Amino acid sequence: YAWTVFWVGFDGYSSNTVEQAGTMAQCGSSISLPPTYSAWWEMYPTNQIQVMPITIMPGDTINESVVYSSANSNYAMKVSDKTDRQNYTQNATCASNLTCQRNSAEWIVERPIVNGNYTALADWNTMNFTNAKAATVSGYEPISYYTNQPINMINYSGNTLASVTRLKLNGPAFTDKWVAAQ
Repeated sequence: YAWTVFWVGFDGYSSNTVEQAGTMAQCGSSISLPPTYSAWWEMYPTNQIQVMPITIMPGDTINESVVYSSANSNYAMKVSDKTDRQNYTQNATCASNLTCQRNSAEWIVERPIVNGNYTALADWNTMNFTNAKAATVSGYEPISYYTNQPINMINYSGNTLASVTRLKLNGPAFTDKWVAAQ
């Protein structure tokens, strides 16, 4: 199997929680099994990925967001398929035994761990992230407003699996490109 997971959310870079929503592609172990696509949400480590009841297809334009409300300590995790106008929002709170710090905002492409091992990375070619923003007390700012760090995906041998560009000139956009499966 080969997988690719696309998500946005809070935490993960330097914390032990992640509040996230996204989409994923899973390719079968043989040519006879077609790829599957889905939208999902997760409050890691409280739960595993939870599939959302909307249909995702290759080439669709997707908006993903995670919005925290301090009024009720709620995370609204939303995936919208702009191509066919489907969307789903899951509301959740941080588990009582955890602290969801919201110390980083993240836009991620990765390969998941399944049964204790990293999966092969499914080939998505190129993913364009646009209109990437995070909130301040005065409103939303492009990610270039904040300290930001592009991180290439590498394997245990140090070989690049995916490469990410620096932010484009207007600040809220970058590209992530598939390089290798393993």
